[in-house]
Amino acid sequence: MKDLVIIGTGGMAREIYGAIKASNDLAPQYEVQGFVDMEMTGLDVIDGLKVIYSESELAQLDKPLAVVIGLADCIKRASIAKQLRDTVNLSFPSIIHPSAIYSPELVNIGQGCFVAAGVVMSPGVDLEAFALVNILASLAHDVQVGSYSVINPHANISGAVNLGKRVLIGASAVVHQGLKLADDSTLGMGAVLTRNTVENASYFGNPARKIMENS
Repeated sequence: MKDLVIIGTGGMAREIYGAIKASNDLAPQYEVQGFVDMEMTGLDVIDGLKVIYSESELAQLDKPLAVVIGLADCIKRASIAKQLRDTVNLSFPSIIHPSAIYSPELVNIGQGCFVAAGVVMSPGVDLEAFALVNILASLAHDVQVGSYSVINPHANISGAVNLGKRVLIGASAVVHQGLKLADDSTLGMGAVLTRNTVENASYFGNPARKIMENS
């Protein structure tokens, strides 16, 4: 089995660990060595695994190691990925919970992605590198998800939607068919989007309206 570490010590990191364990129960593939503490929490052990490396130590390791980013913050995901992805000994597998519903030959999943339990992805879905789709979200046909974007639990993305890079979709949000969400835009929890977004802006409500510029 391949040695693997999870970057992060919070709930998302633990969720990814659970998905890896569920996958290993079906076909052993990864040996999780521990969690990487990026935020200096002071934790020593999580779910029986050590918090073992700092970010700088991780970059200096001289053995092959798989790395999964266990953070649901788009900007942090992008920053960590860009810092580490050219490190020769590191690889960035995509982790897919075995309960996710999709046809592997009809869905494209880039490196470093995470697809959580109960996610549904229809034919033509394309997840670019380091995208994250959380529990019970649904992505209809031909949805494009840009790099580092995060789709939170129970979100419903209709067909032919295009999410740019670092887009954040809140829990239980709905995106109507054929819309484009520009880079760095945010759709709030429970919002219903009926129009395209502009870059670096946040949208809330039903129907969703632009509320503020993202800092």
